[in-house]
Amino acid sequence: MRAELRLFAVTGVTALALLAAGCGGSEQPFKIGVVVDCEGVFSALTDQVLAGAELPLLERGGRLAGRQASAGIDGPRVGGRRVEIRQGCAEIGYLTQLIENVRRLVEVDRVAVVIAPLVGNAEGLVLRELAHRYHRTVFIVAYSGAPETTLRDPAPNLFRFVPDAAQATAGLGTYAYRDLGWRTASVIFPDNGFAWPQAAGFVAEFCALGGSVRRLPAAEGASADAVARLAKRTDGVALLTQSFSDTVGYAAAYAGVKPALAGHLVLGPSAFGFADPSAFRKSGLLLRGVVLSGLSYDPHGIAWVRFRHAFQKRFPGLGSPVSPADFPIVLTYYDAVEASVRALEQAHAAGPSFLHALASMRLDSPAGPIRLDRNRQAVVSGYLSRVEVWAKGPSIRTFRALPNVEQTFAGYFGPRTPTPTASRPGCHTATTPPWAK
Repeated sequence: MRAELRLFAVTGVTALALLAAGCGGSEQPFKIGVVVDCEGVFSALTDQVLAGAELPLLERGGRLAGRQASAGIDGPRVGGRRVEIRQGCAEIGYLTQLIENVRRLVEVDRVAVVIAPLVGNAEGLVLRELAHRYHRTVFIVAYSGAPETTLRDPAPNLFRFVPDAAQATAGLGTYAYRDLGWRTASVIFPDNGFAWPQAAGFVAEFCALGGSVRRLPAAEGASADAVARLAKRTDGVALLTQSFSDTVGYAAAYAGVKPALAGHLVLGPSAFGFADPSAFRKSGLLLRGVVLSGLSYDPHGIAWVRFRHAFQKRFPGLGSPVSPADFPIVLTYYDAVEASVRALEQAHAAGPSFLHALASMRLDSPAGPIRLDRNRQAVVSGYLSRVEVWAKGPSIRTFRALPNVEQTFAGYFGPRTPTPTASRPGCHTATTPPWAK
């Protein structure tokens, strides 16, 4: 990977950076680079994500430069420095574009902090390598789930204030083992790099407690096909789909085998991806009582309600009750900028004191309390939620909070653990994670 990055060492861009370094003085603004997807499937979220990133500055006296978040912000003074946000563009799957935009932000715009990517596990790994290269710049991983981004070869200037994809499944294995009484489980997931870490998280927790699993990778969007491959003695299924339509398709097929789905099905953190309210109202009855993990906040918690109210007040055209203020990607950018600003308030400048302030941060996020481990990976609150059906229709209600969810799962994962795949990690008993006791 590092050899690939060296291919992009274009001397012309570096020369521009050196020329820029000779200009200005101590009153240079503190610049935060925010990379969003300007093209592709996630480009529709650009304004929402920028709004989330700008909100901490608006709360400190900043002003919008126009009607839309993409118009920019006249930032406030924080720690004696004026704060600016500089935008970079990317698109999921196009790593070259991500690299080029990060290099521009660092070498030309001279940002102190880079926040990226909007989404993508490979993108997070690229950001780690860029952090190793640009060791004087702080990098904050926004929404990328690969555990090895911080678990293996961590960069001292790279931080992640969100859970990785394995952490996002926390509590699900324990609920299946202790609450539902399962001892054998089938894990059904798309056979790709997004789903493998989620499967690893369920396996680690369920197997540490003494359960056994059978993995059933499926074609993306075709999880229902795996029903025919279920073993007769399977107690239940952990379904780790990546779209609501795939979740509903599987549930409809599985209901023909296990009509009481709530006792035989649990859902992973992406099960409601790309769901719209009308689809949820239509299909919620089928999922009555089914539990899911990975909701990155308690939707009825005081901190989250306060955040959503502030978002809607500042950005009334974007603040729908269901999207995007309820979209977790928006929250990750908000937390990343909030952490950066708080560190600046303590350190007053970039440098070692700023790194220390970030590393020791105790962030009271709308998602719950966040602190960082020694690899600068978030230790977070996890949540289990249940689909409930009322007279007004279905809803998702959080019923269990799991404190201090850390990425090693009490040692099940470590720097020498093989990268998760469709068949790894292995299933074995181990020390039970604290939240599973």
